[in-house]
Amino acid sequence: MGKKAILIGTNGLIGSECLQLLLESPAYSVVESVARKNISIEHPKLKSHVIDFEHLSDLSLEGPGDVFCCLGTTMKKAGSRENFEKVDYSYITEFARYVLGKGFETFILISSMGANPNSLFFYNQVKGKTEAYIQKLNFPSLYILRPSLLLGDRKESRPMEKVAASIFEMASPLFFFSELRKYRPIHSRVVARAMLKFAEKAEKGSFVYESEQIEESGK
Repeated sequence: MGKKAILIGTNGLIGSECLQLLLESPAYSVVESVARKNISIEHPKLKSHVIDFEHLSDLSLEGPGDVFCCLGTTMKKAGSRENFEKVDYSYITEFARYVLGKGFETFILISSMGANPNSLFFYNQVKGKTEAYIQKLNFPSLYILRPSLLLGDRKESRPMEKVAASIFEMASPLFFFSELRKYRPIHSRVVARAMLKFAEKAEKGSFVYESEQIEESGK
């Protein structure tokens, strides 16, 4: 029997890629998805939990296993700072506490480049605050990933991200300079592959990976 994987944020850009890889991976015999909406995929080893994130305690999950946290939103989609912080801080930290209490030892979190609780930017403040809280939970094995601008096929339209991606693509020769490599856009599937590789290692301790390191691991 393989391991159990828990994936939250299944319908997002990285989450959907991660789900496919987990279902294909022989390392996992059970994959449990936690999301606010139904997913269209059916698979023998997939179990789907559709839940209101205001009531995460209603979940019925049991460890051990690996947790892949791809939950997140945007300021535009959230509609307010309060709602953004609710998703990217409150829901994630509550979920992390829950799975730790259920015996899950490996937690892999998608954060963001620039995450810092002391940042001048609210988005980065929240991401940094979430990282700091989860680090204090002392998971036996914690991986925090800070990808740069994400490439991939999104379900929702984000025109400004498309513009940014085009600009970065035109400027791609500049990324050969080592000090600029961390700003290079990264594909969501590369990030998802890195998540699975880190879960396979399951080293003891807390680790933070910047975008360039994620890309190297996810090749």
